[in-house]
Amino acid sequence: MSPLAPAGCNHEGEVEYQRAFRAVKLANVRDVAVLLPKSYRTAAGKRYPVLYMHDGQNCFDPSTSFLGVDWQVDETVAALNERGTLQETIVVAVSNTSGRMREYADTPAGHDYMDFLAHDLKPFIDGKYRTLTDRDNTAVMGSSMGGLISFLCLIYHPEVFGKADCLSTTLSIGADLLFQKAEALKPASARARLYFDAGDELKNER
Repeated sequence: MSPLAPAGCNHEGEVEYQRAFRAVKLANVRDVAVLLPKSYRTAAGKRYPVLYMHDGQNCFDPSTSFLGVDWQVDETVAALNERGTLQETIVVAVSNTSGRMREYADTPAGHDYMDFLAHDLKPFIDGKYRTLTDRDNTAVMGSSMGGLISFLCLIYHPEVFGKADCLSTTLSIGADLLFQKAEALKPASARARLYFDAGDELKNER
Protein backbone atom coordinates (compact mmCIF):
# COMPACT_ATOMS: atom_id res chain seq x y z
CA MET A 1 0.00 0.00 0.00
CA SER A 2 1.42 3.35 -1.03
CA PRO A 3 0.85 6.56 0.94
CA LEU A 4 1.89 8.66 -2.05
CA ALA A 5 -0.50 10.98 -3.87
CA PRO A 6 -0.78 10.80 -7.68
CA ALA A 7 1.84 12.80 -9.55
CA GLY A 8 0.79 16.40 -10.03
CA CYS A 9 -2.03 16.22 -7.51
CA ASN A 10 -2.06 19.08 -5.00
CA HIS A 11 -4.21 18.51 -1.96
CA GLU A 12 -5.48 21.02 0.60
CA GLY A 13 -4.09 19.09 3.54
CA GLU A 14 -2.42 15.73 3.91
CA VAL A 15 -3.88 12.77 2.06
CA GLU A 16 -2.63 9.21 2.48
CA TYR A 17 -3.45 6.55 -0.09
CA GLN A 18 -4.07 2.90 0.70
CA ARG A 19 -3.73 1.17 -2.65
CA ALA A 20 -5.72 -1.85 -3.82
CA PHE A 21 -7.51 -2.36 -0.52
CA ARG A 22 -9.03 -5.84 -0.47
CA ALA A 23 -12.30 -6.78 1.20
CA VAL A 24 -13.20 -10.22 2.52
CA LYS A 25 -16.46 -10.56 0.53
CA LEU A 26 -15.81 -8.33 -2.50
CA ALA A 27 -14.04 -9.50 -5.64
CA ASN A 28 -12.78 -6.05 -6.66
CA VAL A 29 -9.97 -4.25 -4.87
CA ARG A 30 -10.19 -0.47 -4.55
CA ASP A 31 -8.05 2.50 -3.55
CA VAL A 32 -8.82 4.35 -0.34
CA ALA A 33 -7.71 7.96 0.21
CA VAL A 34 -7.54 9.34 3.76
CA LEU A 35 -7.63 13.11 4.33
CA LEU A 36 -6.11 13.97 7.70
CA PRO A 37 -7.08 17.05 9.72
CA LYS A 38 -4.64 19.95 9.81
CA SER A 39 -3.84 19.34 13.49
CA TYR A 40 -3.38 15.57 13.15
CA ARG A 41 0.45 15.57 13.22
CA THR A 42 0.79 18.17 15.97
CA ALA A 43 -2.10 17.45 18.36
CA ALA A 44 -0.67 14.33 19.95
CA GLY A 45 -3.36 12.13 21.46
CA LYS A 46 -6.28 13.99 19.88
CA ARG A 47 -8.91 11.76 18.29
CA TYR A 48 -11.19 12.67 15.42
CA PRO A 49 -14.61 11.75 14.00
CA VAL A 50 -14.60 9.96 10.65
CA LEU A 51 -16.57 10.58 7.45
CA TYR A 52 -16.65 7.74 4.91
CA MET A 53 -17.33 8.87 1.34
CA HIS A 54 -18.23 6.78 -1.71
CA ASP A 55 -16.95 7.40 -5.26
CA GLY A 56 -13.67 8.31 -3.63
CA GLN A 57 -11.77 9.08 -6.84
CA ASN A 58 -14.08 12.08 -7.26
CA CYS A 59 -13.27 13.63 -3.90
CA PHE A 60 -9.78 15.16 -4.13
CA ASP A 61 -8.13 14.65 -7.51
CA PRO A 62 -9.42 15.96 -10.88
CA SER A 63 -7.17 13.53 -12.77
CA THR A 64 -9.12 10.55 -11.42
CA SER A 65 -12.52 12.22 -11.08
CA PHE A 66 -15.53 11.68 -13.32
CA LEU A 67 -15.47 14.27 -16.14
CA GLY A 68 -12.11 15.58 -14.86
CA VAL A 69 -13.60 17.82 -12.12
CA ASP A 70 -13.20 16.78 -8.50
CA TRP A 71 -15.61 17.57 -5.67
CA GLN A 72 -12.99 19.68 -3.83
CA VAL A 73 -13.72 17.91 -0.57
CA ASP A 74 -10.31 18.82 0.84
CA GLU A 75 -10.75 22.54 0.06
CA THR A 76 -14.30 22.55 1.42
CA VAL A 77 -13.33 20.80 4.65
CA ALA A 78 -10.42 23.22 5.16
CA ALA A 79 -12.70 26.25 4.61
CA LEU A 80 -15.35 24.94 7.03
CA ASN A 81 -12.68 24.20 9.63
CA GLU A 82 -11.36 27.76 9.30
CA ARG A 83 -14.85 29.14 9.86
CA GLY A 84 -15.40 26.89 12.84
CA THR A 85 -18.56 25.38 11.32
CA LEU A 86 -17.14 21.87 11.00
CA GLN A 87 -15.30 19.84 13.59
CA GLU A 88 -11.94 18.59 12.39
CA THR A 89 -12.69 15.23 10.77
CA ILE A 90 -10.81 12.40 9.09
CA VAL A 91 -12.30 11.86 5.61
CA VAL A 92 -12.01 8.36 4.14
CA ALA A 93 -12.73 8.38 0.40
CA VAL A 94 -13.41 4.90 -1.00
CA SER A 95 -13.01 4.56 -4.76
CA ASN A 96 -15.74 2.83 -6.72
CA THR A 97 -15.18 -0.12 -9.06
CA SER A 98 -16.78 -1.67 -12.13
CA GLY A 99 -19.36 -3.15 -9.71
CA ARG A 100 -20.57 0.29 -8.59
CA MET A 101 -24.22 -0.05 -9.64
CA ARG A 102 -24.59 -3.36 -7.80
CA GLU A 103 -22.53 -2.34 -4.78
CA TYR A 104 -24.38 0.94 -4.22
CA ALA A 105 -27.87 -0.62 -4.14
CA ASP A 106 -30.00 -2.86 -1.92
CA THR A 107 -28.58 -6.00 -3.55
CA PRO A 108 -26.41 -8.88 -2.31
CA ALA A 109 -23.37 -6.99 -3.64
CA GLY A 110 -24.59 -3.86 -1.85
CA HIS A 111 -24.81 -5.73 1.44
CA ASP A 112 -21.31 -7.12 0.89
CA TYR A 113 -20.08 -3.55 0.26
CA MET A 114 -21.74 -2.29 3.44
CA ASP A 115 -20.19 -5.18 5.36
CA PHE A 116 -16.83 -4.19 3.87
CA LEU A 117 -17.23 -0.63 5.14
CA ALA A 118 -18.42 -1.70 8.59
CA HIS A 119 -16.26 -4.75 9.24
CA ASP A 120 -13.16 -4.49 7.02
CA LEU A 121 -12.40 -0.84 6.34
CA LYS A 122 -13.59 0.78 9.57
CA PRO A 123 -11.51 -1.53 11.82
CA PHE A 124 -8.48 -0.84 9.60
CA ILE A 125 -8.99 2.94 9.81
CA ASP A 126 -9.62 2.80 13.58
CA GLY A 127 -6.45 0.74 14.03
CA LYS A 128 -4.21 2.96 11.88
CA TYR A 129 -5.48 6.43 12.79
CA ARG A 130 -6.57 8.24 15.96
CA THR A 131 -10.33 8.05 15.50
CA LEU A 132 -13.42 8.40 17.63
CA THR A 133 -14.87 4.96 17.01
CA ASP A 134 -18.47 5.25 18.26
CA ARG A 135 -21.45 5.53 15.91
CA ASP A 136 -22.15 9.16 16.84
CA ASN A 137 -18.73 10.06 15.44
CA THR A 138 -18.95 7.86 12.33
CA ALA A 139 -20.70 9.28 9.26
CA VAL A 140 -21.19 8.17 5.66
CA MET A 141 -21.77 10.35 2.60
CA GLY A 142 -22.37 10.00 -1.11
CA SER A 143 -24.02 11.37 -4.22
CA SER A 144 -26.54 9.77 -6.57
CA MET A 145 -26.15 5.99 -6.07
CA GLY A 146 -23.67 6.94 -3.36
CA GLY A 147 -26.52 8.77 -1.63
CA LEU A 148 -28.64 5.64 -1.79
CA ILE A 149 -25.98 3.37 -0.29
CA SER A 150 -25.29 5.96 2.42
CA PHE A 151 -28.97 5.82 3.44
CA LEU A 152 -28.86 2.03 3.34
CA CYS A 153 -25.78 2.05 5.60
CA LEU A 154 -27.82 3.97 8.15
CA ILE A 155 -30.71 1.52 7.82
CA TYR A 156 -28.78 -1.74 7.93
CA HIS A 157 -25.77 -0.80 10.08
CA PRO A 158 -27.06 1.75 12.64
CA GLU A 159 -24.72 0.23 15.21
CA VAL A 160 -21.77 1.52 13.12
CA PHE A 161 -23.00 4.65 11.32
CA GLY A 162 -24.81 7.36 13.25
CA LYS A 163 -24.99 9.98 10.49
CA ALA A 164 -25.60 9.95 6.74
CA ASP A 165 -25.44 12.66 4.08
CA CYS A 166 -27.39 11.54 1.00
CA LEU A 167 -27.00 13.98 -1.90
CA SER A 168 -29.08 13.87 -5.11
CA THR A 169 -30.07 10.40 -4.05
CA THR A 170 -30.98 7.83 -6.68
CA LEU A 171 -34.21 6.14 -5.65
CA SER A 172 -33.74 3.15 -7.91
CA ILE A 173 -35.86 0.87 -5.74
CA GLY A 174 -38.59 3.48 -5.27
CA ALA A 175 -38.96 6.02 -2.52
CA ASP A 176 -41.95 4.28 -0.91
CA LEU A 177 -40.14 0.94 -0.52
CA LEU A 178 -36.98 2.64 0.70
CA PHE A 179 -38.79 4.55 3.44
CA GLN A 180 -40.79 1.45 4.38
CA LYS A 181 -37.51 -0.31 5.03
CA ALA A 182 -36.31 2.65 7.08
CA GLU A 183 -39.53 2.73 9.08
CA ALA A 184 -39.34 -1.00 9.83
CA LEU A 185 -35.85 -0.58 11.26
CA LYS A 186 -36.49 2.77 12.92
CA PRO A 187 -36.03 1.61 16.56
CA ALA A 188 -32.49 0.49 15.76
CA SER A 189 -31.56 3.84 14.23
CA ALA A 190 -33.70 6.22 16.27
CA ARG A 191 -30.69 8.34 17.28
CA ALA A 192 -29.34 8.65 13.75
CA ARG A 193 -28.93 11.98 11.97
CA LEU A 194 -29.80 12.23 8.31
CA TYR A 195 -29.47 14.77 5.53
CA PHE A 196 -31.38 13.65 2.46
CA ASP A 197 -32.17 15.26 -0.87
CA ALA A 198 -33.35 14.03 -4.26
CA GLY A 199 -34.72 15.80 -7.31
CA ASP A 200 -36.31 19.16 -6.55
CA GLU A 201 -37.48 18.22 -3.06
CA LEU A 202 -35.35 19.01 -0.01
CA LYS A 203 -35.64 17.11 3.21
CA ASN A 204 -33.44 17.87 6.22
CA GLU A 205 -34.17 15.72 9.24
CA ARG A 206 -32.58 14.91 12.55
